[in-house]
Amino acid sequence: MRPLLLILIAFLMIGSTGAKEVKRDPETKLIRLLYIGAPFQASAYQAYRYDPLLSTTPVNGNLFGIPAEQVARAMRLYMPRTLERMIDDYDVVGLDDTSVDAFPVQTVHWMVDGCIDGGIGFFMAGGLESFGGSGFPSWGDTVLDEILPVECINDQYTRKESRNVVVDFENELMKSMPWDEYDQYGVFANYNPVIKKQTASLISELVHQLGGGRDPGWVWWDIGKGRFFASAPGFRGSSAGLRFIRWKHYPDFVSNLVYYCAGLSPPSDINLLHAVRRRLKDVEDQRQVIIGTINFI
Repeated sequence: MRPLLLILIAFLMIGSTGAKEVKRDPETKLIRLLYIGAPFQASAYQAYRYDPLLSTTPVNGNLFGIPAEQVARAMRLYMPRTLERMIDDYDVVGLDDTSVDAFPVQTVHWMVDGCIDGGIGFFMAGGLESFGGSGFPSWGDTVLDEILPVECINDQYTRKESRNVVVDFENELMKSMPWDEYDQYGVFANYNPVIKKQTASLISELVHQLGGGRDPGWVWWDIGKGRFFASAPGFRGSSAGLRFIRWKHYPDFVSNLVYYCAGLSPPSDINLLHAVRRRLKDVEDQRQVIIGTINFI
């Protein structure tokens, strides 16, 4: 009963950001997330599975680590087949280290229309297949460039280790996180650099560990009825974001980001929601152990 009470409290703490119209399931009030990348590896999907406010559909879309035939099959089975289905069935779309080559061309057009006219929130997290460069096609050469808050650079090399430094702590998403333990986990590598578009808002910068150069890190804007958050640093547990995924509040950050993209204010009491998420994960882990034991017997 106590976990259910905590979940209820978590629901009540969340309100609108005010700038963007809230988008979530009108009946269940859950945020319906379409998450595309490598969900069944070390990724943000492992956090989304236990979040009480999220209903997540995982789709294989990472061509560097997943066989192309598996990606194509996942796209056929799980991606929306019309613009109307995309808008009606999903509130946020996450593109986590996924290549434009994985997507049917029409789907990318639906993403743009779904954001501008349908109010869908988007985030793109870094990696070899995100934005542009590293031998993969650039997202900047597609219609998605209309809603991206950054310009993609078609360099054929990725940046070496850089420290992601928050420069706007007044941003609502940033205010929802405790940053005192973040520094040792905020080093990233193998990201494709981007350029902030003029009217977009800069939240963090990637400061090169050697040479002192800087690249935009986290950038966002509201575009049409939607919102787009671009993260040059990666979210996955590869070399790009290996330290980040070990941060105690990594699950809170990636989940709060989805809230933010949907137009909801992340909870102010992050410790309470962190406890809810941890408890739900513990319960699910215990359930899996029991099921595994029964199957073995």
